[in-house]
Amino acid sequence: MRFNLLRYYSIASAVAVVAVTAILVIFYGRYATDSLVASIEKQNVILASFVANDLTSRLPQHFKDRIHGAEGLAAKHHVKHIKDIDAILKNLLKSLPVLKIKAFQDDLTIYSTVPREIGEIKSSPGFLIARDQGLPASKLGFHDAFNSLEGVISNRNIVETYVPVDVHETKPGEKGRLIIEIYTDVTPMVAEIEQSKVNLIAGLIFLFAILYGILVLIVRRAARVIDQQYEDLSGEITERLKAEQGQQEGEALLNSIIENAPVGLLIKDADHIVEWANSTYLRWYGYDADTMVGHRSDEIEDYQSAEEVEFMNAQEREVLATGRTQKRQVERPFADGQIHTINITKFPVYDQQGNITKVGSVTIDLTEQVRVRKALALSERRFRDAIESIPNGVAILDENDCFVICNNAYRRHLEKVDHLLVPGTPFEDLVRAVALTGIVSEAQEDAEAYIRRRMDMHRRQEPFLQHVAEGDRWVIIHDYKTADGNVFHVRTDITGQKAAEEALRKSEEKHRHFSEDVAHELRTPLALLRIQFDNLENTELIKSLKKDVDDMSRLVSQIMATTQIDSFSGNPNDEADLRAIGTEVVKNLAPLAFKGGRSIELTGIEHPVMVRGNGDALEIAVRNLVENAIQYSARETVITVHVSDEAAISVTNIGQSISPEKRNTIFQRFRRADRRSGGAGLGLSIVQRVVDTHQATIEVSDVPGGGAVFKISFPSPKSLKIAAS
Repeated sequence: MRFNLLRYYSIASAVAVVAVTAILVIFYGRYATDSLVASIEKQNVILASFVANDLTSRLPQHFKDRIHGAEGLAAKHHVKHIKDIDAILKNLLKSLPVLKIKAFQDDLTIYSTVPREIGEIKSSPGFLIARDQGLPASKLGFHDAFNSLEGVISNRNIVETYVPVDVHETKPGEKGRLIIEIYTDVTPMVAEIEQSKVNLIAGLIFLFAILYGILVLIVRRAARVIDQQYEDLSGEITERLKAEQGQQEGEALLNSIIENAPVGLLIKDADHIVEWANSTYLRWYGYDADTMVGHRSDEIEDYQSAEEVEFMNAQEREVLATGRTQKRQVERPFADGQIHTINITKFPVYDQQGNITKVGSVTIDLTEQVRVRKALALSERRFRDAIESIPNGVAILDENDCFVICNNAYRRHLEKVDHLLVPGTPFEDLVRAVALTGIVSEAQEDAEAYIRRRMDMHRRQEPFLQHVAEGDRWVIIHDYKTADGNVFHVRTDITGQKAAEEALRKSEEKHRHFSEDVAHELRTPLALLRIQFDNLENTELIKSLKKDVDDMSRLVSQIMATTQIDSFSGNPNDEADLRAIGTEVVKNLAPLAFKGGRSIELTGIEHPVMVRGNGDALEIAVRNLVENAIQYSARETVITVHVSDEAAISVTNIGQSISPEKRNTIFQRFRRADRRSGGAGLGLSIVQRVVDTHQATIEVSDVPGGGAVFKISFPSPKSLKIAAS
C-alpha cells in the first residue's frame, strides 16, 4: 500500500492551520483586551486623582469617620455635599464613557454616584489589591444590567478599576488613603476587538490558503517524483494526466482565493474597458459580472460620475505610458448604502514580450481605519479642551520627567521658552532655559543654584514660590505625581494675593505704630496725674480717681505689651529661664501686691529651667497673670508663682473661682470674668498670644475653697520651633 503523501500533508496542514489560527486569535484577543484594560486603567488613575481631590475637599469629616457606621452614611446620602459632588462629577464626566464612580475608606463606601450604595461594605478581589497592596486593579466584565449615572443600562462591557489615592485628611498632618472605583463603558472598543478578530481570522485563512495552494503543488510534484521511481513507462501518461489535473486544481484554488480576497481587484484594457473584476469588487458595488465586464466605466449606470471617470482614465493613461503606479484615496457609496473610504492603486500589466497592455487596480476598504483614527483624534481633542478649561497654567510630564502637553495659559507663563514646550523636552532643560533667559528674579543672581533648588523641590513635589521679573508677578508651582509615574504640573499666578497680603501687613504695622505712639504719649500724663492725686487729701473721690488712673495706666501698659507681642518674631535658637522670669516678676510686682493687702511668693525648682522662647515676651505673659491674680485675689492672701522641672510655670491666687463655661472666653480680647472690676480685658489675651507663639499650652483649674490656677506648659526644647508672629 502506497504512502499517500498528499493526504497526510492535507490533514496535517489543516490541523496546523486551525491550531495556529486559533492560537493567534486567542492571543490577539487576550492582548487586545489586556491593552484596552491597561489603557482605561491609566485614564482612570488620572481621573481618580481629580475625584479624590474633590471628595477630600467637599465631604465633611463625619462622612469619612467609620464611627458613624454604614447606616449613618446611607441616611445622609441626600445632604448638600453629595449633591454638589454629583453635580461636579456629572459635568466633568459628560464627555467621558464613565458610568459610575464610588469612593471607599477602608472597606466602607463613603461616596457613590448611585446614592443608595453609600454605606455598603466592599470586599471584592480588585478592591483588596488596591487597598492592601496600594496598586491599581482593573477587570473587564459583561453586565446584563447596570446602575449608572444616567440610570439602568443593559448589555454593556465595563472596565471596573480600583485606584488607591493617598490624600490629606481634614485634620492637619493626617494622611489617609481613599480607594476610588471607576466603571468605564468599553462596549464599542470590545466590539472593535471582536471585529478585528474576525478580520484576523479571514486574513489568516487567506494567507494560509495561498501557502497551502503553493505547498500542494510542491507536495504533489514530490509525490509524482516518488511514483516515477517504481512505475513503468506506461505510467507516464497517467502521470501527465495527474499533472494536468493538479494544475487545474491549483488554478481553481488560486482563482477562488483571488475572487474572495478582502480587496477589490479590477483589470482594464488600453481602451478603459473592464476585462475582469473579482467577486469582492462586484459585491461592494452591487453589480454582476455581465454588467461590468466588456464596458467602460461611463457606460455602467450609477457607477461613477463623469468627473470621476475622466480622472480615473487619466491615471490609467499615465500607467500605460510610464509604467508608474498611481494611488488615490476617495470616498464612494457601496451597495450597503454607506459611504466608504477606499484606497485605489493602479499598476501596469505586462504581456509575455514585456509590453504594458493592461491596467490593474487594487482597491482596499479603509473605512474602519479612518473611523478609528477619527475616534482617537476626537479623544485627544476632548482631552485638550479639558486642560484648556483650567484657568491656571497646566502641563503634563511623563514618567521620564519629559514634557508631554500643556494648555495655553502655561505657554503664556513661559512664552520666552515656547520653542521648548514640545513633547520629549526634559523638564530640567526647561528649568535651565527659564533660568538663563532671566524670567525668574532668583535665577538672575545664581542660575545654577536656582536650577538645583528648583529640581530638588520638583522631585520632592513641594510647592515652589517664584518671582517673575517681567511684570513683577508671583507664581506658585505645584507638582502632583500620578500612580503611573506621570506628573501634573500646575503654575498659579498669585500676584493679587501677594499684593493683598502686603497691604494687610502694612495696615497692621501702621495700626501697631499708632497704638504704641498713643500708649507712649499717655504714660507721662497719667504718671503726673497720679502724683498730683497723691498730694491731695485722700477722700473717697480721690481714691476713686486714683483707681481710675491706675486702671488707665495698666491699660496703657497692656496696649504697649500687645504691640510688642504683635511685632515679635521668634528665633528658634532663643532660650529663656522660667526660674529667672518668675524671680523678676515677683520682685517687680511685690510692692503692688503689698500695697493691695496681699503677699506674693516664688516656689518650686531653684535651679534654672530652660525652655525655647523669647524671655521678654514670656516675662510679659507671667507679669499679666500675676497682675490678674492681684486684682482678683482676696485681701490677706498669698499669690504663688510656682516653677516646675517639667518646663511649666503657674500662678495661683485665693479668691474668686472661674466657672468652666467662662474658661474658654476669658482669653479673648476685651473679655473679663467680672465686669464690675477695672481693666479692659487685654491681660489674658496677651498671655494667650504669647502661649500660642511659643507652641505652649495654658490650663485653668480651681483651688479648693475658691481661687484659680493658671499653668503654662512648654513642649520639649528639642522639638519646639517658635512660630513667627
